[in-house]
Amino acid sequence: TPPANLMYAMGALHYLSVDETTGPALLRSGAVEAALGLLTPAPGAAPPHPLVLEHATGLLMNLAQCPDLRRPLAGLGCIAVLVQQLSAPKGTATSRYRATVAVNYLCFQDPDHKSKVVEAGGVERVLQTLGAAQCTPQHCEALCATLQSISVEEEHGPVVVGHGGVEA
Repeated sequence: TPPANLMYAMGALHYLSVDETTGPALLRSGAVEAALGLLTPAPGAAPPHPLVLEHATGLLMNLAQCPDLRRPLAGLGCIAVLVQQLSAPKGTATSRYRATVAVNYLCFQDPDHKSKVVEAGGVERVLQTLGAAQCTPQHCEALCATLQSISVEEEHGPVVVGHGGVEA
């Protein structure tokens, strides 16, 4: 069982983030930094409980839905952390799905964010996850949407093809 206070606190932040009017306050509060810290534990530290991971990625996914928050989220380093979560071995299907949706929102109509996803190894992780047996149909759909969003940029198409995107 996770420490109850951590699980409940991250869960509360996750559920507060459903209302996009709370996004700016959550961003100012340090909630994003807390979520990022949980998703990237220090070397040698135990990973957080899976429910904590699900709430942390859920918080970031909900905030990424708001177009006005996408640049600040990317500025805090969310893209690289979320890309790592796409195929995180300690994650759950839910946390990986939420990370995928968050990455997709962050990429929406933003070539700079798409480039950051590619630089962080996002294409490789998307394709790795697409080929995994535990990939649910809903998650596969979100992964394909992310690949499509990245491929729209002329310079990223060859990266997708070069990593086996056509075969996937």
